[in-house]
Amino acid sequence: MSTISNDPVIQLDVMREQISSSLEKARTQKNRLKRDNGRYMTANIVLGAIAAVLAGAAGTVGKAETWKPICLLATVCSIGATVTAKIQTAEQLTEACEFVAQLKALRVETMAPTYDLEDVSEKYKQILARVSTIDI
Repeated sequence: MSTISNDPVIQLDVMREQISSSLEKARTQKNRLKRDNGRYMTANIVLGAIAAVLAGAAGTVGKAETWKPICLLATVCSIGATVTAKIQTAEQLTEACEFVAQLKALRVETMAPTYDLEDVSEKYKQILARVSTIDI
């Protein structure tokens, strides 16, 4: 941590600000991942349902010129469902939630007027080092 001053009070305030800033960025990213994951999940369900309906409809249509395009559409929807299942961000969302929780705990630790700057600084560095998917 680079410090602006040798004054311990300023150093404590700078650390608090760094933690708060990282926490706000992590919350923003967590909320974005949560929203995106919900959209992917919805798309996966809808595309899978459409594929099933189309495949079922293709079986009820008697003419060859009609069921082939329906089956093609069902295939495209099925591929879309598979792709949206693959790009879901559940693992990243879990990591972001853990990161937010760790930063919240660290922020609580810094609420005391004086705290062990060395200890908190080391914990902060460790938290940042463990996180791979959050842009801080």
